[in-house]
Amino acid sequence: MMLLGRAHDLEKLAELCRSGAAVLLVARPEIGRSVFLRELAQRLQADGTRVHLLGPGRTIHDLIEALGTRAEHPTRPESLAAAVRRGLPPSVLLADDVERLDSLTQRTLQQLAMLTPPGRTSWLFSVTSNEGWPRCQRYELQPLSDKDLSLLIPADEHLVRLAGGSPRQLLALSKLGPGLTLDQLDDEALHVLYLAVLADEPFTLDLLHRASGMSQDAFDHAVFTLKESGLLEDGRVGPPQIKNQSLPDRVRRQLHAKLAEALEGGSPAQRGRHLARAGKSSDAAWLLLEGARQAQSAGQLQEALQLYDAAAGSMLLGDPTVGVPRAETLLAMERADEAEQALKRLNESPELLPARIDVLLAKSDWDGADQLCRGSDHPQVLIRKARIEEHRGNRAEAIACLERAGPQARLELGRLCLKSGDMKRLKVAVEPLLEDAQTRFEALMLLGEAAQLGGRGTAGRERMEEAAALAAQQKLPEREAAVRLRQARGLQAEGDLAWATDACQRAVELLRPGGEGPALSEALELLGRLRLEQNQPQEAEQLFREAGAGLSLGRLMLKEKRADDAVGVLTEAAEHGDVEALVELADTTRDPATAAQAVEAARPLDKPDLLGKALVIQGELAVARKDWPLALESLQQAHCLISTARLNEALARMHEQGARNEVPGMRLSEAQRFRKLARPQRPPGRFPWVGLVAAILLAIALTAAFWPRPDKLVQASPTPTASSSARPAPKKPVGKKPGS
Repeated sequence: MMLLGRAHDLEKLAELCRSGAAVLLVARPEIGRSVFLRELAQRLQADGTRVHLLGPGRTIHDLIEALGTRAEHPTRPESLAAAVRRGLPPSVLLADDVERLDSLTQRTLQQLAMLTPPGRTSWLFSVTSNEGWPRCQRYELQPLSDKDLSLLIPADEHLVRLAGGSPRQLLALSKLGPGLTLDQLDDEALHVLYLAVLADEPFTLDLLHRASGMSQDAFDHAVFTLKESGLLEDGRVGPPQIKNQSLPDRVRRQLHAKLAEALEGGSPAQRGRHLARAGKSSDAAWLLLEGARQAQSAGQLQEALQLYDAAAGSMLLGDPTVGVPRAETLLAMERADEAEQALKRLNESPELLPARIDVLLAKSDWDGADQLCRGSDHPQVLIRKARIEEHRGNRAEAIACLERAGPQARLELGRLCLKSGDMKRLKVAVEPLLEDAQTRFEALMLLGEAAQLGGRGTAGRERMEEAAALAAQQKLPEREAAVRLRQARGLQAEGDLAWATDACQRAVELLRPGGEGPALSEALELLGRLRLEQNQPQEAEQLFREAGAGLSLGRLMLKEKRADDAVGVLTEAAEHGDVEALVELADTTRDPATAAQAVEAARPLDKPDLLGKALVIQGELAVARKDWPLALESLQQAHCLISTARLNEALARMHEQGARNEVPGMRLSEAQRFRKLARPQRPPGRFPWVGLVAAILLAIALTAAFWPRPDKLVQASPTPTASSSARPAPKKPVGKKPGS
């Protein structure tokens, strides 16, 4: 009876699920959509289709565990969505009542909705609103008409209107009667019903049984009565009017205490909520705090914030034990102002200082954060002090702060040593982390990069291969792909394009099952650049298009003298927020308005080279229009950021043309000076004393060649042998015989 009038909807949705589509089922919660989805799942399973049901009470981690996959970052929705997409084929995912799922699961499903379902796979999300689901096909499930409801059960017009097109509500209301009273229920059924009303949905009958304290037979009879009356179904209470039943405060507190006792050993968050509602604040506070920490570590920030608020209501006002992690949650939700106000209301404690520094860092108040860091040797404060010094360019001071912070800062110290090129210190800091399973992968990556940069390519490749094998063993393709991408960049820098291409292709193969995402786009763009270096522009263009790399594609088109196509691609990329593409578009079109827009878009970014280039373009166009104030302002600002031949040439042209137009402050001497700087300078010799040594050697050689020599050379006498006497024997006269 529940599916009366819905046969057409059932067939249509079953056909969409078989075709591999992403469907958004929009329906009110009162019209029996959960029953409808269960019937849809049964119909698909009857056809041999594998179906996964995701509803209230199940998290995204439960689904990933059932699929047998793993996510690299268990708190990032994009990583979780990629893991779900990898494990689904070939099957159908039905997500029921998405608004009642936890926040991390909701955000993951929204990320999944942005991906394209792979072959023989589809997903369907049941929601009450279609906001935030742009790429799904919308299918609206309408309430049943009055005619269908009148065929379902004889009822008066009052109940039909009250049911609102829901067959489930009509059945329940018809059994309760017009007055919506519960007088016909016995005491056992009422007791179980009130427990179900106060329990967190979805609940289990086992929980209600433990909390009721009734015998199994009495409980089964009560549940049977409630189900027959339409007041109880699997994990839910209905109709909604029943939830508004008023109970005395004393009875309500007693029931919450029984539910908390029945949840012994269960979820700390649920048990803490019931203890708090039962008036047992001291016991509830620590359970709520533990549940909030679990939700925060799992990425469920909204649930964590609610639990922190509940824990704060059960603890002393201004207690930093709950106030500091609550402020950290607000910072993670990018609500820095609220976090700052929350910290001001807390009592002083050692944990309060790092949180206050984090608030200032979130607001980019580096000087204020530095003031708070002074005079503190707390490890967490030293880590933040190192971040400030690195931002200011003082890497040596940042490394010193991290060394003082101790073992907690080993990874940060290793990353900073890698940037500064101190490989010996990096090895000492990171090698102990190889023994920890949580940090082994990051340690292997750092040691591998350090070995490659230090000229020990073989050792670096071995470390990288070990990291890739570890990621493959843990079933984390995103991590393995990250290793392959780093290998590809290293090989590209060494000029080994063939091996770099193979590594990059392997990364693309690992990331493709996860669907579209930043990592896949990065890998495709790098593969396109490698193809371009191998003189394969057509393949590079195809890869750039697939990656959505508008800037690289536009530059390739400009290189091939396809200016019109390049302008279209760069315009589309700029509309999607690519500031570098906007600067390139301004340089291509030479449009003053576009150049001004590029300058304004580049100012908030921490990229001086990009802002300097945009200012040079604006200055060049201003010189061409003879807008001397704008040209002088733009080029002087660029001169403070960058030093390039193009900037010097633009300054020379501005002074030259300005001097001819008698503009104050423009001089030909300045034009000559900047034009001289714009000429390519020969780099100084690596060893400036080599020329002097060569000149000295040449002078010695010439002196030896032209030095005056004696007319006759004295021939040295032969060395006497051991048998000869010390005095040489006289020569015999030539031509005379002995004795003559």
